[in-house]
Amino acid sequence: KEDLSPKSQWWEITSRLSFKKKSTNNFTRDKEILRTWQVTKLIKREPIPMPLRAKIWSVSSGASEIRKNHGEDYYQELLAQAREKKDHPEYLEMFREIRQDIRRSLPSVLGSTGRRKLSNVLKAYCMRNPNAIGYCQGMNVIAGGLITACGDEEDAFWLLTRVVEDMAEGCYTRYMAGMSLYIKVFERLLMYTLPDLSRMLEQKGVIPSSFASQWMLCLFMSNPFKRLQALDLWDFYFLHGPNVLFTIGIGLLRFHKERLIRAGRDDLLDFILHNITEGVDIRDLLIHADMLQMDKWVKTLQKSYEKDIVRQHSKLSFGLCEQLARQAGIGDDKTDFVQKIWSNFLEPEPRLTLFKSVVTDLGNFSRAFCESVLSNKNKAWDHALISGVVHRLFDMMDIFNCNSIRFIDFLKVIAVLKLGTNGQKMKLCFDFFDKKQRGYVSGDVLVETLGMFHMMYGMPASKKAAQQSGSGEYSNNSDTPFPPSSSVRHHEPSHSVLADPETFALMMFEKLRKMVRPAKIEQKFIATTTSRPCTMCKKQCKRICKAVFAPTCGSECCDLFIKSTKRQLGKKGSIDGQLSFEPFSAVICTHPMVQSFFSLEDPSLVFRRKGD
Repeated sequence: KEDLSPKSQWWEITSRLSFKKKSTNNFTRDKEILRTWQVTKLIKREPIPMPLRAKIWSVSSGASEIRKNHGEDYYQELLAQAREKKDHPEYLEMFREIRQDIRRSLPSVLGSTGRRKLSNVLKAYCMRNPNAIGYCQGMNVIAGGLITACGDEEDAFWLLTRVVEDMAEGCYTRYMAGMSLYIKVFERLLMYTLPDLSRMLEQKGVIPSSFASQWMLCLFMSNPFKRLQALDLWDFYFLHGPNVLFTIGIGLLRFHKERLIRAGRDDLLDFILHNITEGVDIRDLLIHADMLQMDKWVKTLQKSYEKDIVRQHSKLSFGLCEQLARQAGIGDDKTDFVQKIWSNFLEPEPRLTLFKSVVTDLGNFSRAFCESVLSNKNKAWDHALISGVVHRLFDMMDIFNCNSIRFIDFLKVIAVLKLGTNGQKMKLCFDFFDKKQRGYVSGDVLVETLGMFHMMYGMPASKKAAQQSGSGEYSNNSDTPFPPSSSVRHHEPSHSVLADPETFALMMFEKLRKMVRPAKIEQKFIATTTSRPCTMCKKQCKRICKAVFAPTCGSECCDLFIKSTKRQLGKKGSIDGQLSFEPFSAVICTHPMVQSFFSLEDPSLVFRRKGD
């Protein structure tokens, strides 16, 4: 209604948006209202009134839609998780960085209440997406600006989510591939639209990334624009999309072109970073810009340069390889190994993996794992997806339970399988079976997991199936059905003597019950060359209990451990008991499929071997 004042028109438009009953049709209808010629014309005349910004930005960006999809209590649940896990080692570093950055986030605007809200928003986002992003510098400035505009911290949270996950995809992840693409596009636009200035900057040694990355990482908030000016820019950003950033960046350089060309080398970068907004009317800059043309240029260049960015990031720097090798515990000299695993991690879908910084698709994860671990793609791996083995591996590496895998977690598991000691592989095997991370493997979980390996290798996964297929019981009558090999590698094991998982599980329990019978207490210890924490009292010791090869520092601890293990194993003839790590590792290597998959050796050999 053009007879109303511009500010009143904003209120009238907002009144037509549906905030109570949200459905897909309503979200679509609301977005269409904000894309009409009336809104496009109005935004150039009048900024959105501060009380309406949260509503209009949420609708135009899609934040209100994803908020509705996650439910009313989602944000509060994230805050509760943040309080619960404040001392969790995986979150400590992120929370420490947040505390440091909050102090310098819009200090003249955010009071104690604002800083508390900002802390909540950033910690909640860490809990939402710890694998791919967690926390990245620049998010504090954006979240701070959103809090000053919205007031309500939950509105700010959902807008921040929309920015870092979609509108600026890949700009806040570990590898910042999205920001690399932004800078490459910005450099080309600068060369095309302001060739004289571009050549001058090159001659004086000022590269565009030295200032453009700071502008775009904070969406021009605080640097270079003051808060209220930046909020006016954000009106255009949320209504017209992220390519507005390129319009503003080029517009600022064009406005001060003559002054920049005359500036000395020492003053040039300082002026660009701190004083380039002098005399600039941001609304005037955007009104006279051809945003439609800029949008076409940016989309064309992004499509053209994406492959270059993927190719550029497909090879990690030597320093980053060293850092990742140290984090994975494999030593600085394994940089070639890290690079090889990184290439396998990217290969199934390079663009998506790089920009998201994680693998989310089970099929892509399966291909990356197979390529990294198996030298020959045997037919057994074709069954791994169906059997559940791949899904269990995925869940084990998904340490934050976000349905995504970080490269460092992927690398740690591959490093153990390819380069680890037998003790490390045994621990990995135990973690694989202990799917709920309870510190023990129950009989039913043991049967379920062994069934996965049987299905993977094309063998009967239940007693009934084994009987129907004609597969017999184990033909070996010794305490160890399958003699362990000290040189096993990933290959398809022989199935001629395999029984069904339930029968094997029962045999494992019975074997352990024999091992921990009272007579074994008199057999005492095996001496070792290296110290290990005692299973019972945690003191360093050089003795191994002969019953189940558990480190124990004295006869009392050994007796206590054996008696404790005996209680856990339950009644004879059943699989209702529990297996902690030591008894589990003493017998699991006797299953040839598990032995083959994890390259396990007999633990009694390991404890006797010097230096392992």
